[in-house]
Amino acid sequence: MAQGYPSGIRGAAIVLGLAIGCGCSQMQKLAVNPFTQPAKDRETRFSFAQVTERDGNLHKAEKTYRELVQEKPKDPRFCHRLGVVLVRQGKLDEGIDMLNKACTLKEDDVAMMNDLGYALVLQGEFELAERELREALAIDSNNARTINNLALAVGYAGRTNEAYQLFRQIEEESEARANLAYIHSQRGDLAAAVKEYNRSLSKDPTNHTAAEALMQLAEMQHGIEAPAAPRKDVQLVAGESAEVEAESVTGHAVLDASEPSLEVVELLGELESAVEPPASSDWQTIE
Repeated sequence: MAQGYPSGIRGAAIVLGLAIGCGCSQMQKLAVNPFTQPAKDRETRFSFAQVTERDGNLHKAEKTYRELVQEKPKDPRFCHRLGVVLVRQGKLDEGIDMLNKACTLKEDDVAMMNDLGYALVLQGEFELAERELREALAIDSNNARTINNLALAVGYAGRTNEAYQLFRQIEEESEARANLAYIHSQRGDLAAAVKEYNRSLSKDPTNHTAAEALMQLAEMQHGIEAPAAPRKDVQLVAGESAEVEAESVTGHAVLDASEPSLEVVELLGELESAVEPPASSDWQTIE
C-alpha cells in the first residue's frame, strides 16, 4: 500500500498548486492601484462642484475648486472653473490670474481664452481683452461668444462703429443696435444710447428689451446720474460676497439707482457655463 500525504497536507498542496497555476494575472487583479481611487474621487468632486456652480452656490463651488487646484495645480479644467467662479463673484484680479494659468496649461482652448478675454473686459483692460479675443477668433472665426465679447471690448474702448459691425455678424440689426445702445449707456453717453435704442425699435417695434431700456434712459435724463464707464476700480459682476456700486444693469436696461440690488448682469457677455458631469465611464483624468 502506497504511503500518501496526510489529508490536511494534501489539501494545502492542492490550494498552493491552484495559486501558482493562476500566475501573476490573478495577483494583479487583487492589487489596488494607489493612483486610481484618488483620481476618481477628484473627478467626482469636480462634477459635484460644477453642479453646485450651475445652481448658483458660487462660494461652495469655489471652495471645492480651490481644493482641486491645490491637489492638481496643472489640471487646466480646475484652474478654469476656479477662475470663472472668482470672476462671477467680482474677485477679478485673482480670477484673471487663474484664467491666465488655465490658458497657459492648455493653449488654444477657445472657451478658456474667451473667459479670460471677457474677464479682462470686466476689469477695464480693453486692449488686453481685445488681444486675447482676437487670438481666440483666429482659432475659431465663427465663435459667436468670441465675436460678442470682442464687440464689447472694442465698444468700451470707444470704437463703437467697429463694435456694431461685430454685433451684426451674430445678431439681427435691431438687437445689434440695442447692444450698441447699451454700450453707449454704460460709457455715459445717454444721448447716443437713446438714438441707438430708437433705431433698434424702428427695425423691430416688438423689441421689448430696447423699449424698456429707452424708458429707463428717459427717466435718467430727468435728473438721475448717468452710469460711469467701465473702469478698473469698478466691479461689474457680483455674487454672494461681492460689493457693488449703487447702479446696476439688467439686460440692456439701466436700473434706477434708487433700486437696491446685488444682481449685476455681466455686460451682455457671458462666461463659459459649467458642463454637465460626464458618466463615470467617460472620465478622463489628468495625472
